[in-house]
Amino acid sequence: IEELTSHLPALQPQSSSNSSVESSNSTETSSPPVKRKPRLSFQGGAKRALLKWVQTTATKRLGLDVKDFGPSWRTGVAFHAVIFALQPHLVNMERVWRRPNRENLEEAFSLAEKELGIPRLLDPE
Repeated sequence: IEELTSHLPALQPQSSSNSSVESSNSTETSSPPVKRKPRLSFQGGAKRALLKWVQTTATKRLGLDVKDFGPSWRTGVAFHAVIFALQPHLVNMERVWRRPNRENLEEAFSLAEKELGIPRLLDPE
């Protein structure tokens, strides 16, 4: 995530007017434009932002505690929770809670690939 988003520019509010263009064409001398701090930035916080989304959207209402992108995902339940948040009809969370980790991981990766078009990048092993 960090690698992919490090190349993205910070998002800055876009003005609907051409005032900056008009002022640059002006013959008046004015002070240099003030740099505004971007409201949103992908750099340095993409992993944290994704983890926060998972925590608030996908796992909190299911009573699942996801603290990181490591051990919190080993059971496969967090992967199913994300799929459930996106497409609830695809996942039976009661069944997920009772199954072995390997089965959960295999099903989550298969569902993500077949139903959501997310390429399988991990193996349950």
